[in-house]
Amino acid sequence: MQAARAARDRPASLGVSLPRLYCPYPSGMHPDAECIEQMTLEWMRRHGYIESAAEEDSARQARFGIRAAPVHPTGRTSAIQLASDLTVWLFLTDDVYVEKPGASNTLSITTDHLIPCMGVLRDPENLPPYASPSLLALQDISRRLRSVATHEQVERLIGGMIEFFLAGCCEAASFSRRTMPSMAEYIPVRDAINCLRSVCFVFIEIVGGYELRGSTWCRPDLQAIVNKATRIVSNHHDLLSGLRELAHEVPMNLPAVIAREQGVSVAEAFMRVRELAIADMRRFVEMSDRLLAIETDPAVARYVEGLAAWIRGNLDWSLTTGRYKVSDYL
Repeated sequence: MQAARAARDRPASLGVSLPRLYCPYPSGMHPDAECIEQMTLEWMRRHGYIESAAEEDSARQARFGIRAAPVHPTGRTSAIQLASDLTVWLFLTDDVYVEKPGASNTLSITTDHLIPCMGVLRDPENLPPYASPSLLALQDISRRLRSVATHEQVERLIGGMIEFFLAGCCEAASFSRRTMPSMAEYIPVRDAINCLRSVCFVFIEIVGGYELRGSTWCRPDLQAIVNKATRIVSNHHDLLSGLRELAHEVPMNLPAVIAREQGVSVAEAFMRVRELAIADMRRFVEMSDRLLAIETDPAVARYVEGLAAWIRGNLDWSLTTGRYKVSDYL
């Protein structure tokens, strides 16, 4: 109880409050949202993520399925369901195999888990002996991915997951050192571990039932917009999840990094990240509008519109999920 109260009270004691964030895009919600949420809870039970009443309550408050539904307000339910289940796997892998080993200085737990994961992603039947429940859950995801995605999308997503694994090892090492990284060190790791550019955003295509071929997806003008969307979502994440992280021994988020590196208060650092997020959001709108005004490929237009929906939907979920408990700081 005291630890929970300390986590809740610390932002207020530092003069930190929920920052107002700018996003001009309308909110949306897939019509199958409640079904997706229930199926994700069932998937968590089946793979050992829910084994007690407390874990059930925590999962329901996190509303993982409701995260997938607003970021994909239209499209194939089966693909959104897969995105929802993968979201659970990513969040809980970060909790169990990155943050905890880093905090306890047992980094072999991180590497021993993530290396076999690469094999299962490339071949779902490539399970090592005595596979962990997490690895079995990833096997299920890997099998289902191949039923909804093209070969190129599968390969792109595997590459993005490898980025996540590498960033996880870097983040675990940072936790183990008990020291804050510099901004130059932190931002690339954060953007990779958030799995946006080459994992979450691939599902915009998969859910929509279309494909951006490699030569199109790699276009510099399109990738500039993708990178801007990645930075917006990452900054929103650090602002909204960062409120609860201030009570951690080493709060690993951009406001904390800026406060230390630039010698400003935590409250001022939160405002600086807010201004970065707003500036990036305005730039994203400008870049997107400019591209959509001249774009002749309807798939590219759908993808850019999907990025906007993803930003809006993730912001809506972040404000309401029990994982971040933003309402505790209002």
